[in-house]
Amino acid sequence: MIDMTMETAPEARSHPPTDGVPTPKSTKLTDAAARGAKKGVTARDLADGTVPGLSLRVLPSGRKAWALRVRVQGRPVRVDLGEFPKTSLAEARQIAQDARKLAGRGENPEHAVRPPIANMGATVA
Repeated sequence: MIDMTMETAPEARSHPPTDGVPTPKSTKLTDAAARGAKKGVTARDLADGTVPGLSLRVLPSGRKAWALRVRVQGRPVRVDLGEFPKTSLAEARQIAQDARKLAGRGENPEHAVRPPIANMGATVA
């Protein structure tokens, strides 16, 4: 009688390599990983494990931009935080934390990136 049970070798059970790029459930994103992120056929988001909802979107064109996904009054919102490397990882984390605080109070998280204009009704002479 032949034993039909297949036991997987330990090395076959390990996760596939990520080429230094964190996976969505990984620890914090590093500047080196952000710089080394390669473009692909489709856009992809590299999550930062430090600030919930913060990710680096890498587009097929090679463009890289920071984004934050949060909920404001129960509705999902995506906030664009700036392009990489013009906006550094440290700056993106600070902006994301500020935006999350605003969202937690039910305010517009975009104001962390683009503060509201004080005199919206004023005219210029």
